[in-house]
Amino acid sequence: MKILKALGKFFTNRKVHIWAVIMCAVIVVVFGVMSIIMITDRVVYGRLQYTRHTRNPQTNIVTSENVRFDFVPTLSMIDTITISNGNEYLMKETPQLNNNQVGGVHDPVVLQSEANAVAGIMQRLNQSRRTNAFRQFFTRGESGRQHVQANFVGAWQFEELSEGLWIRLVFARPEFVVIQINNRWEIQPFNPNYTRHFDEELGTYVGPSIATYNNQIITAIHIPLGGVENRFTQQTWHLSVGRTNMVNQTSIGFTFQTFGNYHNLLRFVSRIDDNFLL
Repeated sequence: MKILKALGKFFTNRKVHIWAVIMCAVIVVVFGVMSIIMITDRVVYGRLQYTRHTRNPQTNIVTSENVRFDFVPTLSMIDTITISNGNEYLMKETPQLNNNQVGGVHDPVVLQSEANAVAGIMQRLNQSRRTNAFRQFFTRGESGRQHVQANFVGAWQFEELSEGLWIRLVFARPEFVVIQINNRWEIQPFNPNYTRHFDEELGTYVGPSIATYNNQIITAIHIPLGGVENRFTQQTWHLSVGRTNMVNQTSIGFTFQTFGNYHNLLRFVSRIDDNFLL
């Protein structure tokens, strides 16, 4: 009984009440500041990096630098988008949508709404890879800049995947290339002036030949949408590669792992029908 009376007296003490209020306020402020920081800490997937080696032709000295770039294409990079959305009110199962703003230059298309659909898809694709550290904390998501890694898978058709729900982004011009460095397949921005340098110490040329380099240009990105959930998860992009004339758009050569939430993108693509394109 004495212990209970002592506890009761302790918890009814005015100083204890003041102390408790102060501690609660401190906890609210600390966690509030932490939450605000995490919410404003933007996480964007698809940002990659690689090491670029440059040789000075006069001194033959090779320098290295870390290059960061965004692998997700912008609207100005895209020529056409092919969709497969399972909508029974589409005249074609896989309609090809034209972009009339390639490179910012007006390119008239038969249906203006096709260009609007392309713009809508690209907008949602860009949004789908953006989140914040607060959400990632509760969904156990992964963040941070990805070191570039592509996986060679051979040559097969994308249409076999993703429950018939997918989009294909076809580039208007060379933007990215897949090259093999130290037994790793890496994605890099396309360099039209690419050359390989001779390593004096190794006594050999470093990097792929110019012909091989130009034959590994990414011509299209295929993104599965079947089974997409409304949360951030790991996603697989399938890459077509070919020559500078961009002739190969359907055969898969590589895959690339990234993260995103493509639920809103799927909803937008699923609503595209003949009336949408009128």
